[in-house]
Amino acid sequence: MRKKIIFSCMVFIAFFFFLETFARIFKKQEAAYSPDSHWQSLQPYTMFNTPEVLNNQRWWVDSFQNKTNPAIIIQNKQGFPSEDKIDYSNKYVGSSDEEIVIITGGSAAWGVGASSNSQCVDGALQRMLNQQGRKKYKVINMAMGGWKSEQEFIALANYGNNFNPKWIVCIDGVNDIAVAVAHSQGAGYPMYYANMDAFFKAYCFNQLRPVFFRGYLENEILKYSYFARWISGNKPIIFNLKRDYSDPQMERSIVRDVKASDSSRQLAIYIQMLHNIALLFPKSKVIYALQPVPFSFSEVFHRQPEEILRPEAFDEKQMRLNKEFDEFKNQTAGLGVWPQARRWFLESAEMEVSKLSKSINTNEKSNRTTFINLNAAFPEAFDQRKAYFIDPVHCNDAGYSVIAEKVAENILRAQN
Repeated sequence: MRKKIIFSCMVFIAFFFFLETFARIFKKQEAAYSPDSHWQSLQPYTMFNTPEVLNNQRWWVDSFQNKTNPAIIIQNKQGFPSEDKIDYSNKYVGSSDEEIVIITGGSAAWGVGASSNSQCVDGALQRMLNQQGRKKYKVINMAMGGWKSEQEFIALANYGNNFNPKWIVCIDGVNDIAVAVAHSQGAGYPMYYANMDAFFKAYCFNQLRPVFFRGYLENEILKYSYFARWISGNKPIIFNLKRDYSDPQMERSIVRDVKASDSSRQLAIYIQMLHNIALLFPKSKVIYALQPVPFSFSEVFHRQPEEILRPEAFDEKQMRLNKEFDEFKNQTAGLGVWPQARRWFLESAEMEVSKLSKSINTNEKSNRTTFINLNAAFPEAFDQRKAYFIDPVHCNDAGYSVIAEKVAENILRAQN
């Protein structure tokens, strides 16, 4: 009997050795990380950020030109695109004659699509402002890919006053509706929330002894074996996930049960966060800049770029927007309803942010806030606009130059 047991063990070891040798020879070497992995990491309070990396080589896919563009973007420990070694948690000590401009927003304000730091919005804006020679400007980028207005507000609350900014520039709007509806996270929830919620509930909050790396086989044994559950103190992971398989970014495909009507709630949150940002910095001037998209200006905003947004037309505009909202509000959130929700949100945001800016200035009897619809700074038609973009959200160097020029124009006008 003993010989049989020893022989069986030897056969098992030999068989295992053969399989391991085969795998090492014929299986390609595993990459340090999968190209489909998240390119961001968890961060206190703001949920996630872009991690500091040694190799800052990036490749942006230009879906309009059908090519891939190389880029070198240096980012600091906080994940913001900056070559400066700044401790954001301490008071910033700069030149006594410089004015600080802080930019916040999502991936477009961060600089996705730009070829280098100098071509991101902050780099281009700082260069344009300092070319005037009248004052010295330092532009600080506090934008982050995937962030919504709630995360912008938290980051500015954490770090902003350490810089005593003269200007706050919010380049945003698109992520608020994209995360809430296009990626089905819902109003008030950040990107990847459903994903993080699933992991926490399944692996942590629902387990007596959380095991963070559990394989499929082990989980199946726990499902059917009372003994395995008894000796391990663990329960099987049984968690009903809702997935959106139409999303090409599979890591974002875990979604919440959301209706497109969350567009309205997210609009209210967006306006509230922009107001909160102005309240955070009572001595700073604030520019609310609605993020540009490559789609036809007249189709999204129902007027030509050179036409002024007239308050007397707001009631009629609101009636039409209410009717459009009723047409899609009961649809399930996702990429299918995204074009309708995006158009409704951007036009509604233009009107509501414009009213917010005017209200703040009236109440304070000042001109402290300014609203810019950056979409009006680009050509009207899609065929001409797309030359400034790499995809429906992000610009290329030329597009970021247009944004920087428009923002610089408003800052320089205020100092005259």
